[in-house]
Amino acid sequence: MRVILFSLLGILLTSCTTGFNGISVAESGGSFPGGFKTVEIQNEELPFFLGPIVVSNLAVAIAELGIEPVSADAEGIVTVRYVQIPIPLAPGTNSETNTEPVEGIGHSSETRFVARLEVELRQTETAPIIWQGSVERIHTVWPGSYMHTGPASPAILEAFRALLRGER
Repeated sequence: MRVILFSLLGILLTSCTTGFNGISVAESGGSFPGGFKTVEIQNEELPFFLGPIVVSNLAVAIAELGIEPVSADAEGIVTVRYVQIPIPLAPGTNSETNTEPVEGIGHSSETRFVARLEVELRQTETAPIIWQGSVERIHTVWPGSYMHTGPASPAILEAFRALLRGER
């Protein structure tokens, strides 16, 4: 079952290996606001195997703006979360509809979904959102697929760079 979980969410990353163009900037609140010297990145609802890749690439993209990602006493809080939106396959297709990352899919089925990474900036955890945006990618996952984190990581980084620049 664990292999299938890695397969399912691995395709999330593998599908992104077509380059930055494989990931869309879905929403952007314009360019990331200046005025912050430090931010803390908080991981919310990221699958355990996806979290380190997403958080590290977001930290790199933020650092390139001259803002230091720190673990405490930051001037701002950046929250990144994973949202999975199911897409039904054609009628008669052997498929499963999953609304969140699961440990596996059936041995003879496939699943299709939009994987969205939502990013928000606040001055404190309870303050109103100052800036927000998201990147997303459509994925179709078949049994036997596996995770290719190496090629996916640069695509995620490029998508975050574009998001923080306010590009669509």
